[in-house]
Order: sequence, then structure tokens, then C-alpha cells
Amino acid sequence: MYSNTPVKIVEDRYLKWGGIARYVLRYAMDSEKQEKLDEAIAKADLKMILSASVESSGVESDFCHRLLHFRVNWKTLRNEAFDFGSVHIAQKVFATLYKRTRRDLIDFISASHQLSDFAGKRGIFFERLALSMLSQGGSFESRRLTKEGKDYATGGDEDESKLECVGDDDGDVTTDNRAAFEHVKLRPRKTLFFSQDSEVTNGDSDTFLQPASRNFESVDALAKPNELFQVTCARVHPCKQNGLLKALSLLGNPVAPRLYFVVPSDVCEGFRYQDYYTVRGGKVKVVDEKLKKLEQYVIKIDYDYEIRVANDIVEKSINLRVKEGQESSVQSRMSKRPKTATL
Repeated sequence: MYSNTPVKIVEDRYLKWGGIARYVLRYAMDSEKQEKLDEAIAKADLKMILSASVESSGVESDFCHRLLHFRVNWKTLRNEAFDFGSVHIAQKVFATLYKRTRRDLIDFISASHQLSDFAGKRGIFFERLALSMLSQGGSFESRRLTKEGKDYATGGDEDESKLECVGDDDGDVTTDNRAAFEHVKLRPRKTLFFSQDSEVTNGDSDTFLQPASRNFESVDALAKPNELFQVTCARVHPCKQNGLLKALSLLGNPVAPRLYFVVPSDVCEGFRYQDYYTVRGGKVKVVDEKLKKLEQYVIKIDYDYEIRVANDIVEKSINLRVKEGQESSVQSRMSKRPKTATL
């Protein structure tokens, strides 16, 4: 039915809109219809998003439903909730709210940990905030996690012997056993939202790589040469072994890989070493040799740290791919025209 629409454009519309078929397929080439999403994002309001429900109606609801999709637990069909339609929407809405009402957004993220009804939205906004902070670089309070439970603690008495991780001039992580606390220093990196594995393998160490799709398993970001990042608001967040192995493979299977669990302050203190699980949800009995080398750390996010959101980078990345798709479409149509002989 939509055979004249280039696959690249359909894929990018899906990455932008999520599963709204009329905008992904029917209106894929209609620039006026595509602007509807930007209009909705521009009108995004924290109160409107938090109060959204299936019974909502009116103009405000129309804007809200372009941003939020109603999801259910596919196993029970009982756990219902609203979620942003795509990573693109989540990032753009976060950027809009952060610029317009930063204090209200931060207050919601920091104060909503005791409100189970808002756990999903808190998790999404915290993820966007944390990844933006990490990509901007800086020094973050951290703690090493070990399977035996003998974690390196942060803070404490001055005479307590601990490990500090500090960064060298290039932003790489080094250690200093003389220090009484632990920090990890990350270099500033440009953000790339990738949709193809080749974008990761071809990326450099100055790029903070984030999946453009939610289907990417086990990690929320990668950075060369050896860093994996998983953002969570939960004290227990096991990762699937296969997802981690794929992520490590994309980084070229580094010799000393690190997995950073990035958490809010209310979770950091009780966060412990996380086990690896199978695709069926069972605990892995025989851990892959590559994962035995994977060191786990927890990073605490400080809400007072101001950021430059990656909103413009998302737009640039998607627009570039759509332009390529449009050019491909023109070339395809040209190739189907009857050729004329030159005398």
C-alpha cells in the first residue's frame, strides 16, 4: 500500500512517533502532518503529562496523546500506564521541560520516589537527565560493586582506607589507593542516538552512544573504549547476559570493560552487585568469560548539576537520515523512467 515510501523514511518516522501507523506510513512524506509532533512537544507541560489518562479529552488531550502511548503488561494485560511513544519523544519533551521549568522537573524527579503511581514517568525523566549529565562529563560520586558484597564505600571516616577513581587529562579513569573516597571522572562527549550497529562500531571515543530504540537490551548508553551505562531507579536491576555480550561486542570486546549503574541518591546507598539473567528471566548459572571481566560500579546523580540537553543532536541525526531517504526515493523514481537513446 505504501510501496512508494522509502524504507529509511518509514524507519525514521517510527523512531520519532513510535507505533502510530498514520504518521509512520500514511503521512510519512507529509511534512505538514509531521510537524504535528513538534507542535505537541512545544506544548508539553509537566502537569498535563502526569495527569494524562485514557479518559482525557479536548485539545490538550489531543496533544498529549501524540506524546504518550497507553501500554499494558503483555503477560497479565492488567498493568496499564502511559509511556512516551519513543526515545525521540522522551528526549525532546525532557529538553522542553528542562529549559522551561527546570526546577519543577527536578523537584518531581527527586521527590517522587515514594509515589508508586509516578514511578514510570520518574524513571523516564531521570534516565534522560542522567544520560545528559554523563554525556556532558564531569566528576561523579561512585562505588565499586563486587559479587562478594565487599563494595568500596564512598565517604565515611577520614582514617578509613578506600579507593578513589580519578581522571587523567584525557578523561580516562585511573585509580589512587591513597584517597579516602571514590569518584569517576568522565570526559565530555558529543551525543549520537544510533539505530544501526555500524554507527557504534564506527564511532570514536569522543562520542556518547545512545540507542534510538527501546529494543536495545541491557544498556542505555555506551562509550568507547570500555564503558557501558545502565540507568535505573530500582535497587535491583539485573541485566540479560545476551544483551551485555552484544554491547561488549560492539565495543570490540575491550580487555577491561566497565558497567556503570546510574542511580538517584535515594537508591545509591543500598545498591549492590547485580546478577546476570537469561532471556527467559532465569539467573545465569554459567557466566560467560567476557562478563567475568566486566567490573560493576554504581554512580550517584546529583540533581544540582546543570546540563546542556542533547535535544538538537536528536533532531540533526533524524533529519539527516530522512534527507538521505528522500534522495534515495528520487533516485529510485528516476531509475524507473524509460531510458532514451543518445544519437
